[in-house]
Amino acid sequence: MTEFTRPVISVRAEYAAVHTDIVALLEAARRAFARNVNAEVGE
Repeated sequence: MTEFTRPVISVRAEYAAVHTDIVALLEAARRAFARNVNAEVGE
């Protein structure tokens, strides 16, 4: 029986895409939190 292995380049590309998405999500959350804090300070 042969084991299926994925090409290393494909795995790296998928990792990079997931990493980019996580960084974008965290950055959006940081901006939303900053807006919330700024709105509360202005009250």
